[in-house]
This record gives sequence, C-alpha cells and structure tokens, in this order.
Amino acid sequence: MSKFIQYTSGLLFMLLLIVSCRDEGFVTNSSAKLGFSADTVTFDTVFTTIGSVTKGFKVYNSNDKYIRISSAYLQEGDQSVFRINIDGVSAKSFENIDIPPNDSIFVFIEVTLDPVNSNNPVLVEDALVFNSNGNTSEIILEAIGQDVHLYNGVIIESETWTNDKPYLIINSMAVDSGHVLTIEEGVRVYLHYNSSLVVWGKLVVNGTYENQVVFDGDRFDRGYDRSAGGWGTIFIHPRSRDNVLNYATIKNSTAGFQVGEPEEKMRMPSLLLNNVFVRNASFACLIAYSAEITANNCIFADAKYYGLAFLLGGKYNINQSTISLVGSFQVDAGLFERYKRSSTGACVAFSNRYFPYYTLDKNYIVIEKTLTRDLQEAKFTNSIFYGSLRLELIKDSIATQAFNYYFDHCILRQVDDSINQGNSTYYNALILNEYPDFINDSIISGEYNFGLDTLSPAKDIGSMQLIDTYPELQYDYEGKLRTADGKPDLGAIERVEN
Repeated sequence: MSKFIQYTSGLLFMLLLIVSCRDEGFVTNSSAKLGFSADTVTFDTVFTTIGSVTKGFKVYNSNDKYIRISSAYLQEGDQSVFRINIDGVSAKSFENIDIPPNDSIFVFIEVTLDPVNSNNPVLVEDALVFNSNGNTSEIILEAIGQDVHLYNGVIIESETWTNDKPYLIINSMAVDSGHVLTIEEGVRVYLHYNSSLVVWGKLVVNGTYENQVVFDGDRFDRGYDRSAGGWGTIFIHPRSRDNVLNYATIKNSTAGFQVGEPEEKMRMPSLLLNNVFVRNASFACLIAYSAEITANNCIFADAKYYGLAFLLGGKYNINQSTISLVGSFQVDAGLFERYKRSSTGACVAFSNRYFPYYTLDKNYIVIEKTLTRDLQEAKFTNSIFYGSLRLELIKDSIATQAFNYYFDHCILRQVDDSINQGNSTYYNALILNEYPDFINDSIISGEYNFGLDTLSPAKDIGSMQLIDTYPELQYDYEGKLRTADGKPDLGAIERVEN
C-alpha cells in the first residue's frame, strides 16, 4: 500500500508540475503582440447569392512562450456576411485560443453577399478583431459585391442580353431550338467551372471594338483571371445554323468553341466569326465537326493542343487571322504557370474522317466505326500560323472522301520537307518558319499584343484579291485601313507606320 501511495503521490506531483509549468509558459505582458500575415483580406468580385472562394491568413506568435487570444470576433457579429474558421472550427466569435511558442495558426475567410441592388459593384466591409494581453488588432475584410443575372441549369427561349449587369451561368444553360439569344455590346458573361453555353437555336453577338462581349470564368482571385480550363465551351449543336459573333473575347475556357459533334447524321452547323479573340484554352481554341465556319480578322491564341481543329470534313474559310500557340496558362497549387504544349497538337489540323466512333448495333452491342465526310473546302488566306512546335499543320485524310484545302499568302511554321510548296493545288505564296515578330505573344510577359513589329516578314505581303473580293476585310481587327500603306499585312492586325 505504501508503494501505491508513493507512486500516486509522485504522479500527482508530476501532473501539478506540468500544469504549473504550462501556466508559467504563457506570456502575459502587453508588449507581447500577435503578428499577422496580412492586414486586409480582399475578395475582388463576389457575385451576390453565390458563395466566394476561401481565403486565409496566418496569426503568428513570435515569443518563446505560449500566447493566448482571449477573444476573436467579427465586428458586425451575427449580421456579418463573412464567415471565419480558425483551426478547423467555424463560428462568428472565439475565446481562449492558444498559440504555441514561435508558431502560428490559420484563419480562413469566406463570404456570401445579399443582392446589393445596384448594377455597379459595391464595396462591403467588416473587420475581424483579436484581443490578446490587453492589445486589440483588426484585420480588415472587404468584398466587392456584384449583382448578376443568374442562369442555373436552364433552357431559355429567345432573349436579348444588355449591358446592365453581368450574366452568370452555373451548371450550364441552353438556347432552345427555334430561338435566338442576342447579346448586345459590352455584356460580360461569366461561366462557372465545367459550365457551358449550349446553342440548339441561334447565338447572335453584337460587340464592338470599344465594347466587346466577353465570355470568361467566374473566378477573380489572383491568377485565375488568366487560368485556362476555368469553364467549358460555347457549344454549337449540329442542328444550329446562322450563328454570328462580332467583336467577342472568349478566354480561359476548355475549348473556346465546339461546333458540331461526331455523328452519323448529315448535318452542318454554321458559324460566322468577325473580329473574335479566343485566348488561353486548356484544349483548343476552336474545334469543329462537319461544320461551316468563316472567320475574319480573328485571333486564336494559346491552347495546350489545337488552335483550329476541323474534323470530319466540312467547309472552312479563315481570312486575315492570327493563330499563335505558345502554350496554355493555368494556376496550379497557387502558382501561375505556363503549361507546355502537347506535341500531338497544332495551330491548325483538319481531316475528312473521325475514329474511333462508338455506336450500338441492332442488338445493342457496342461497335467501333470510322465516320467519313467530305472536306469540301478549307481555305486559309492572308493568315499567320505560328507556334512553339516544329509541325503546326496536321492533315489526316481518307481517299474515299474529298479533301480540299488551300493556303494562300500565309506564314506557317512547318518542317520544310513535310509539305510540297510547289504544289499549287494546295499552296500559294507560303512562307515557312519565319517568326512573325509579334509585339507580344505571351500573356506571361504582359497583355497580349499581336500587332507586328517594324521588321516583321508578314508586312505588306498579303493578297489584294482577298480584299477586293471581301471589302469588309479592308479594315483590320482594330479598325485600321489595311491598304493605307499599299498591300495588306498578314494576320488580324495591320501595322501602320507613324
């Protein structure tokens, strides 16, 4: 028994000693203050009724003893639109939070805003208050609230979207057959992750150079405004005809456009692009199946695989356009990086077949087929195709279907012996492997500028016949007269010397 009493007494003594040491291990004088990794947490744009991303900061204890946060709370209390989480616990207020010596804790912030009843952005503020050792510290919380027109997984009939406040698409939306979605100048359309705009009917976009219509992802935190793959695509269904886009910017998608889809039915969707800028896609700027597409004064910049992919035949005319593929750009683990292009891609690819195509036979057994369709025309005039690969043109054909293509007055990056420039059936006035001398073709270096430098080989070598045939091409993407200095340049942007 005496040994038990001795053991128990010793254990109690050790426990009391530990508690005593812990109590004495706290710094309590007012000179010991908390440190913070940020004094302000800002949410750039938060769409009302839609929750924000999570942001955070650290609270530091730089002392050799524990420090206690006696209280931490949102200044607006239960009325606050912000939510806080400290070390895994969510609440509006906290008490007695201990930070070990020379250590830190994480604080995470989210916000959901009520409608701000304004077409313009509105600043919403609060503060997260920390009390410790008689000291009070505040971290400012601010969010820019923006009311939106919200479309959540819906099918719409004919509508006209105007530039009052942005449009937000969640879980995709579709324009019904026989109906038209008209989008006026200056409208901004934001799409949530994996969401697409599906067009069964018709899409008409009426942007201008000064007030373009913009399609973009809905994340605005650092880097994501330049991150590919943030949303799906503008999908033009095979039954959809007479779609027209004027002065639109489509950025940070998986595929800027998908026109048509592999199918056995003989349908040909159609799309006219005038002065459209598609940029930074995680797969392709434009992919089409058995479609009819005309692109005038367009820029297709940066994708991991393809600039233009015209598959399973169709009819295509690309005039005075710039296709430049350096890579795609994404945020990965919080870092903004350029993703290396896949060697299986190209600035331009076209074919008159598609395989493998899977379908069901009469017994509902999956079978594999090859679909074929005539490539009626693939004509590229006064355009630039240049990228980071040695082969920026891919052709794939089957002899049983027509395979008609023609490059007229173009710059193309391509291994010299991979094509026969002397074959006038397919090529005229083609320049191989000369860098066009763009002012800036990389978003890493700043904002894109696909204007030509003064020594560019693309200057003044364009076909006048194209301009004579299509008078609307007399003016470039920026509205400059192409023939002011004689012959037109190649690409979407004319260089006019001062």
